[in-house]
Amino acid sequence: MVMEGLCRMIDKLEQNGLYEGFKVSQYGKQVTHLLFADDTLFFSNDSPDQIQVIRATLIWFQLCSGLGINPSKSSAISIGNTSCNEIVNLILGCSIEELPINYLGMPTGGSYRSKFIWDIVIERTKNILQGWSSKFLTYGGRRVQIQNVLSSPDIYLMSVYSMPKSVSKKLNGVLRRYLWNSTDSNKKYPLVAWNKCCQSKERGGLGIQDLNITNDALLCK
Repeated sequence: MVMEGLCRMIDKLEQNGLYEGFKVSQYGKQVTHLLFADDTLFFSNDSPDQIQVIRATLIWFQLCSGLGINPSKSSAISIGNTSCNEIVNLILGCSIEELPINYLGMPTGGSYRSKFIWDIVIERTKNILQGWSSKFLTYGGRRVQIQNVLSSPDIYLMSVYSMPKSVSKKLNGVLRRYLWNSTDSNKKYPLVAWNKCCQSKERGGLGIQDLNITNDALLCK
């Protein structure tokens, strides 16, 4: 109900020509703001006049509702060529970020081949597996743990982006070393080829998900 008041204020500014967002296409609808979960997103160019309008709107909203904006938890994200980042920072008092960013646990605004996107997944996978001491688990226990990792929220990224072959190779290497309890200081040879491990149990494999096949299946949804 309170945020509805903010939306009305922004709509009024737009109608009076005081504030403009961006157009999805030349003749498309103009987007000035979005509300998602607990976040409010404003869209604008980086001209000082437009930034001043945003600042004034937030002050009026605070006076009317009693809800203040915390600059330390806010950020301005520059897209394309921007020239007034310092002015934006001075007026709004928030940090300046550039794409890609991590939003709600998902990399946003980057290429699917970007290291920023996939390095996060690889590091999280390593950290999850390192939390379980593999030397105290049987092969069956490590196989179950690998399946748990492949069912974690990180797998959601594979339903959005096509995984590069180099990334699947790195992830398979991490999983393979964990399965056979191999470390940099104590390397062990795999007892079974990895492509065999990724086959179903009916075919003599371990039933571990094949990353490339899982990625293709999720993208087909």
